[in-house]
Amino acid sequence: MNIDLYSRRVDYLRIAVTTRCNLACSFCAPKNYDCCQGLDEELTDDEIISIASAAASVGFKKIRLTGGEPLLRRGIDSLAAQISNIHGIEELTLTTNGSLLENKARTLFAAGIKRININLPSIDPVRYKKITGKDELENVLKGIAAAKLAGIGIKINVVALAHLCEDDVVALAHFAEGHSIKIRFIEYMPLGVDPLVESLSIDTLRGWIKKHRLKAEIIAAMNAPFCKSCNRLRISASGEVFPCLFGSPSHYLAGSLNNDPKQIENILLEAVRCKPAGYADAYTCESYRPLIRNIGG
Repeated sequence: MNIDLYSRRVDYLRIAVTTRCNLACSFCAPKNYDCCQGLDEELTDDEIISIASAAASVGFKKIRLTGGEPLLRRGIDSLAAQISNIHGIEELTLTTNGSLLENKARTLFAAGIKRININLPSIDPVRYKKITGKDELENVLKGIAAAKLAGIGIKINVVALAHLCEDDVVALAHFAEGHSIKIRFIEYMPLGVDPLVESLSIDTLRGWIKKHRLKAEIIAAMNAPFCKSCNRLRISASGEVFPCLFGSPSHYLAGSLNNDPKQIENILLEAVRCKPAGYADAYTCESYRPLIRNIGG
């Protein structure tokens, strides 16, 4: 059974399909980090399918494809179609920055992806470029329009950093409401040693949302952790299994993928039992803590 030591049913698997990204967001990429440079050995399609199949066999019902930027992976639509056809997988979703979405939305929907999360730090072109390092906002907005047209449900995620001002919050919330899209402001989680950025005060954010009567959700992951209801495992692009976003990997799947699928199932179940009660019990030393792009958030 995929029940952990704290009686939580763990049935949600997040798989990073690449570490590469076409943006260089200040809250994600360390200084001078080459975001386009992926790992030498990332999981193959067959390996990801083996993991997803094993996960379904032991009771996982939802899979999210993450990165890096998952739409940079060659054949992502074909991979998604294979995963969505696995018996037992009830939902397949994806997280993206949206810049490559316009030409892929229809094929992703056809492949079984009915919902996506889009990371959107600003809808002001100048601020967007300053945060991401790239002039891609127009392409992101086109991607959002294409996804809606294709029938894909969308949520917008905004990392609530200290440089986010009241006008930004209002503009983003109004944009989302005007397009019938849910928006979530997510408290910054300090995973890697670098970059060192500051989170916006959650109280300040709540005040702005209340003041302007905005339709927006706040995910205060640090101030109000939801560890008691955590139902997920994460697989890095190289096959590491992370029971907790803030912890070290408990297992390495790379050496097990050519063996009996039962071995992969056992590793996933062991990882479920390794889940800590909360992130405070999993916080690893600064020398190991991974970059968010390596495990997909």
